[in-house]
Amino acid sequence: MYHDLPPALLLYFCGSYPSTRMSEEGSSPAAEELPPEPVAESTGEVVTPPPDEEGAAEAANSESVATAALPEPGAARPWRARVEEALDASDADRLRALLAEGGPGSANHGSGQGDGTLLLNLAVQQNSVEMVRALVECGADPERVDADDEECALHVAAGLLGVQPAFALDALRLMLVSSATAALDAVRDGERRTILHVAVGASKQAAAGAEAQAAAEAAMLAALELLLARGCSVAAADTAGGAGSEAGAGETVLHVAAEWSSPAGLRLLLGSAHASTACLAVDATGARPLDRALAAGRADNARLLLTQLRKTVGDLALPAAATRALCRMSETAGAHPQRRGARADYGACVRVLIAARAELDRRGKENAKQNSNDQTNDHSRDQSNGRSKENSKENSKENSKENSVGKGRTPLALAAVGDTPAPLVAALLRAGARRDVTDSDGRCAPPPPGIDASPPTPINGDALPPPWYRRP
Repeated sequence: MYHDLPPALLLYFCGSYPSTRMSEEGSSPAAEELPPEPVAESTGEVVTPPPDEEGAAEAANSESVATAALPEPGAARPWRARVEEALDASDADRLRALLAEGGPGSANHGSGQGDGTLLLNLAVQQNSVEMVRALVECGADPERVDADDEECALHVAAGLLGVQPAFALDALRLMLVSSATAALDAVRDGERRTILHVAVGASKQAAAGAEAQAAAEAAMLAALELLLARGCSVAAADTAGGAGSEAGAGETVLHVAAEWSSPAGLRLLLGSAHASTACLAVDATGARPLDRALAAGRADNARLLLTQLRKTVGDLALPAAATRALCRMSETAGAHPQRRGARADYGACVRVLIAARAELDRRGKENAKQNSNDQTNDHSRDQSNGRSKENSKENSKENSKENSVGKGRTPLALAAVGDTPAPLVAALLRAGARRDVTDSDGRCAPPPPGIDASPPTPINGDALPPPWYRRP
């Protein structure tokens, strides 16, 4: 009834404009009629009703959540974040102020267990001497091992001797002054390596250029002297070797140095305590430091180790030790990563062992009885020369151990199977190794690539051994 009235009258009588409806005859459905809005009687203005209590609480809560996500103006940032910023900026004064703000023990913040890496480890990784000095002066412990990285700051610095020699040496000097442990070998990383292990292993990262190599060598020698003066031992082994252990497990510092150190570094290590013990130590593969040097073709280091071995086992047992080493070198050199390196000289290695009276054509199984007779003769000769019975027995034990290596094959037969460096095979032939000597299975050495495969001399004058045979 009101649809025909003017709008002003509709507002007067109804308090609002009525919602439009489509006629029943229209094609579109009628829009839903809105409830009328309250209007003040005196002024005629639309009045907004206050929200109910529940709605007000929800609005307040949404506002508080939104504002909580935003930092308050002038709010302080987390202490750890500010410390890391100071480390990144190499701002020593600011770092000291923040450590003072953090209180006692704050220099050792971080363990890798959700609270970040140890601060001193970070400073060493960033190659900042000033940051290392500031943290050490504020009480940082260089022997504390980070739970995630599984190494302490001393391990980190020792590992940088090959790439950042000057910084690494300065950092080691700063931290060793504050180090409190009497025996640093008790501080191990995740692979159970000592700090001296890591330092010697840094030689694997060879610097480019003669000048850089000289600087790295000088820093390495100075670092080795520091660590040896603190009681680090060349006989300290990493993870104990044995059944199921990884290859290389149980290797001593001297094992690593035999392959990678310079002759000057190795000479320094051999002059320290426990060098005699380390010379006879074997890793999980049964290799001694001498074997590792020979497999890498390091004739310079092999010569030093043979001299030390002579002091340890005596002149009588040295030929057996040299023969053992010759067999191992012939068998393992083909798989060594340094076999084609600039420092590899397998010809010189063979000459060093021949000078130590290594037997070129020794066949372990066939000579077992002869070795026993030789040991008996050595007993008699030692006692007639005034040597003690205990020393004579020790030499016999050593000879027996050496002659158990080689599996009845000659060094040439061992070298001819696999990717053995050609200079090693050629050096064995030049030294007089016979190609017609058969192994314990009656087979002789196969012809290495590029070697003359002429028929061997008949054995016993009546039969030729099988043709050159490559062992499967």
